[in-house]
Amino acid sequence: LDNKEDRQALLKKYMFHLVIDNSQDPDCVDEEVWEALRAGAIPVYFGAPNIKDHVPPDSIISAADYKTKVATAERINQVANNRSLWEKHHEWRKHDFPQDLKAKYDFLRVSPLCRMCRWSFAKKYGLAWNHERQTIEEKTLNGRPCFTKRGVIKFPFSERWMTPTVARPARGTCNWKWPNNATIIATDLNVNRTVHQHDGVIDIVVRELRHTEWVVLRIEFEDMKNDGGAYFPNVHQQVRSDRTALLTSVAIQDEQSRVTVLCNWPTKAYSPSPGVIQIEIQGNGEKELQRDEIRTLRVIPEDLDSLRDTRTEFSMSPYSKSLIEDFANELELFIVSKS
Repeated sequence: LDNKEDRQALLKKYMFHLVIDNSQDPDCVDEEVWEALRAGAIPVYFGAPNIKDHVPPDSIISAADYKTKVATAERINQVANNRSLWEKHHEWRKHDFPQDLKAKYDFLRVSPLCRMCRWSFAKKYGLAWNHERQTIEEKTLNGRPCFTKRGVIKFPFSERWMTPTVARPARGTCNWKWPNNATIIATDLNVNRTVHQHDGVIDIVVRELRHTEWVVLRIEFEDMKNDGGAYFPNVHQQVRSDRTALLTSVAIQDEQSRVTVLCNWPTKAYSPSPGVIQIEIQGNGEKELQRDEIRTLRVIPEDLDSLRDTRTEFSMSPYSKSLIEDFANELELFIVSKS
């Protein structure tokens, strides 16, 4: 039968409907189960071992509950000839639909085409995707920064500038509307830097730095748990660019999130402990950064794809790839004058 209406009309004439799935993989359930239930028949099911997670309680006869096919057939015969057993398999129809099944299948209210478009949008722009509900969600690590009264980033990471004598953390309440530019002054350190948020990433642009010794920027993600400070160096080398040798990058990840940090100059970047990335902004004995020298860092927070990624392997997402390419192949300005 080619359409659901004809199949429903046929199924209404029978007490049982035999459903044999093409595989016995978990969660792989044929729509015939639901067609039978809708028609008032009891599905006799061979297939997914966790079929009962996908149907109302006592609504089917699962072959997995019986040792042999003969035993399954005997059960069908018992139900067919015992009114109490028959009514027990239809008891679920008298009650509200189970809430767990409502939540599980609520995504079917949206067409497959719309869900595919939403998923594509989420993957392209680094948004979190709930595979169970088929919806876009807030990322575990939001790319929108908030600042302390001193103008230092406090969320999604804590910004800490370190020298041999200074290691000042970001303290104070979080202000989402604080200006993105700040001059950080602490003892013998003077840093002028701006922060720009776009496309879910945070760019830190260091325009001036006055200090005679090394300066390190330490960014701390409170809830990141990369095991033992494990990190992936120079992940930017996976994209094509003529400037690959001039850049530095490092990535850390745990079961939920990944953070990639890019630098537009050769330097040292590593993770000394869980949830921490340190970048050497100025090396020991290096000349002070002047106003015509701009050092830019890009912080890319994203959620891991639970179906594809593991915490022990780095697999570049389409989102991070596009933002790394954008950073590595920056636009150049050409001024053309009449000769």
